[in-house]
Amino acid sequence: MNFNHSKQNQFTVVKIDENRLDASQANAFKDYMLGLLNSGEDKIILDLSKINFMDSSGLGAVVAVRKELMSKDDSKMHLANPQSAINDLLDLTCMNKVFSIFSSVEDALKNG
Repeated sequence: MNFNHSKQNQFTVVKIDENRLDASQANAFKDYMLGLLNSGEDKIILDLSKINFMDSSGLGAVVAVRKELMSKDDSKMHLANPQSAINDLLDLTCMNKVFSIFSSVEDALKNG
């Protein structure tokens, strides 16, 4: 799975360069993210712009990362630019009430 991250303002923006976040990539994603958290990153924007399919394993990995992150003081995790199928999944699972969701990384940086 292809991931990359960059520092923008006080946030670490993580981009997933794949079309899917499912059972086959969930563990690699979680390991990558936990590595960032363990290195001290505590304000994350997850750029979902390329993801057009996410299953329960992928969503579970995102939620697990958020749970780990939220154990730290003054931490944040925002989701940016989810495609319509991902928005539907977040709505269906009520995760749209758990995460701050922005239409773009730029909006998340301005309002996060």
